[in-house]
Amino acid sequence: MRRFLLAIAVLTVSACDSGTDTPATAAVYVGNQGIFSDNGGTVTRIDPATGTATADAVPALGGLVQSLVVSGGRLYTLLNFSDSFTADRGRIDVVDLETGQRTQQIDVGTPRSMAIVGGTGYVSDFYSYSVTPVYLATGQTGTPIQVGHNPEGVAAVGNRVFVASWGDAEGNGGAGRDVRVISTLTNTVVQTVDVGCDGPRALLADGDGEVWAFCTGRTIYDADFNVVGRTNGEVVVLNGTSGQIVTRIPLTAQLGTSALGQDAAFSAATDEAYAVVGAGLLRFDTSTNTLAGRIEVAGTDIAAVAYDDATDRLYLGRLAATSPYSADGFVSVHDRAGIEVARFAAGVIPGAIAFRPE
Repeated sequence: MRRFLLAIAVLTVSACDSGTDTPATAAVYVGNQGIFSDNGGTVTRIDPATGTATADAVPALGGLVQSLVVSGGRLYTLLNFSDSFTADRGRIDVVDLETGQRTQQIDVGTPRSMAIVGGTGYVSDFYSYSVTPVYLATGQTGTPIQVGHNPEGVAAVGNRVFVASWGDAEGNGGAGRDVRVISTLTNTVVQTVDVGCDGPRALLADGDGEVWAFCTGRTIYDADFNVVGRTNGEVVVLNGTSGQIVTRIPLTAQLGTSALGQDAAFSAATDEAYAVVGAGLLRFDTSTNTLAGRIEVAGTDIAAVAYDDATDRLYLGRLAATSPYSADGFVSVHDRAGIEVARFAAGVIPGAIAFRPE
């Protein structure tokens, strides 16, 4: 395997400033979407203690990486394919992180995100407008649950799974306006919440039993694909038990990454959420449900944001400066003020980041 060492400074693994007993981070996994026509997605493994980045940590994926989930000593890699638009096919590759061996390949529609409740993963299927229950112990799938159009982000509070509808019936990205709620007791939709903003995409559950819906805003095109209008992004906080809207946070720009990657991240240790907007990040206080500030990030476009509670660091997937959708990008690491402290090589469009605790 190729190995890269581009760290500006080796990261020291320690508890974060809040004093919480946070497990150290054993590894950081970066899902690189890859070149679309080549199904060239890859996973990069970063060792934060040594500053080493290993390419192709999960060999022979043969698909486009949409998101990563680490749970129970396993890495779940959600893959779409270049023909997913027409064939509605995708896959989840499961890797045992102790042995590094692939243990399962699970066929699931066009998977985009997954939330785990008990031993079941609830996977949003973008083109089938559904959520598929995946029984993680066996890799078997349950009956798909019909939800809104182009479901993307999922988040769980107790026995309720929230699903963001990013598009509309005509397939217009950013035109969706609702969040569906699934009861894991019956695997049925029990509530539809009109969030009142365009394109809810990323969802996060905070430490107070609330769900944060990040609406991207919508770009409107005419028949010749000229831009004829735009709406701004917005953040809507929902009560995880009732689904009622707790508060709204209007924004003055569209929200989201430049490559449909990981738009938002939550820190349980600091009670903060981060979202990508333009060339920077917005920081939210999840204890008061308010916008706390903005972090400007110099350099190339952001494809993903994640927060490592163990090291109190922000990880940003970054597109390449030239040929951003076909050349290898990188991951930059920042302190809470936004100052870059390290940098690691990654693959094409590093749009997903997940942490493995020790």
